Amino acid sequence: MYQTIVEFLNNHFGLTMEQFLFVAVGVSLIINAILFLWNIIQQVGIRKTKKRYENLMRGKKDVDLEELILSKFAEVEELQDIIDDHEDMMEELREDLDMNFSKSALVRYDAFDAMAGKLSFALAILNQNDTGYLLNVLYGREGCYTYVKEIVEGQSEIELSEEEAEALQKAIEQAPYYEEEDK
Repeated sequence: MYQTIVEFLNNHFGLTMEQFLFVAVGVSLIINAILFLWNIIQQVGIRKTKKRYENLMRGKKDVDLEELILSKFAEVEELQDIIDDHEDMMEELREDLDMNFSKSALVRYDAFDAMAGKLSFALAILNQNDTGYLLNVLYGREGCYTYVKEIVEGQSEIELSEEEAEALQKAIEQAPYYEEEDK
């Protein structure tokens, strides 16, 4: 049998048995070198993956990965519920703010010709919907008189004096404390 292999190599490739063994050893060395490099590359990849896994499982002993992921999803859902609750509370606060007095303006003046020092004044106090009250305080030598007029959406049913109208207009023109967000 040995003789037939030698004859086959010699007839087809023109190689002697020693030359064939030399080529076979060379090819196997090249294949082994390639496999060795491939093994190193795989080991580096496994180490990186193991490090990521250890970071993921840090502080967790005997925890199933699926269980861990499901618990994180539950935490995210819980946080989303809290965010939704806070958004609802913010909307309620905005609605409450619309009803609170948030705009005001003061106009000082002399109500009587004989008086000086601008001790009389008109004070407009309004909410975001321009609804509220207008106070007019008249100071004179005989006394101090206070009048209140109701304002609904920027209008009064009772005629306003020049100073009252100025105070009301200044209060209406004030910017709101917050801007509505586009949703």
